[in-house]
Amino acid sequence: MIKYRLMFECIREGTVFGQGGSECHGLFFALLRESHPDYSQTLHEAKSNPYSLGTLHGEGRRIKGIYHLNVGSKYSFTISSLSDEMGEVIGSLQTLFHPAHQFRLGSADCRWLGMEKIAEAH
Repeated sequence: MIKYRLMFECIREGTVFGQGGSECHGLFFALLRESHPDYSQTLHEAKSNPYSLGTLHGEGRRIKGIYHLNVGSKYSFTISSLSDEMGEVIGSLQTLFHPAHQFRLGSADCRWLGMEKIAEAH
């Protein structure tokens, strides 16, 4: 298992539902479609997932089940590979994590700050 932290900054405030799990899941699959389109389709149809996504962490505030992302604040979520193949695929996404790559998470506009490996177990 390899665990990565994906870090980004909010550049236009917005919101996500709950702890942003569904939005982070959608973002992860958008990254996979961009870099590994065939694998992303296979993974989407799989009966079990060879990965695990963590919840959104950062300097936002939660109000009535809605998480508010603030301009200039930094956020992150984790992704863990549960197979060697998934670990290789996630590791290959590193090239997409640069500040010029902007994206939308819920209704917030964000930009990548980077990706770091935070744990590895064999």
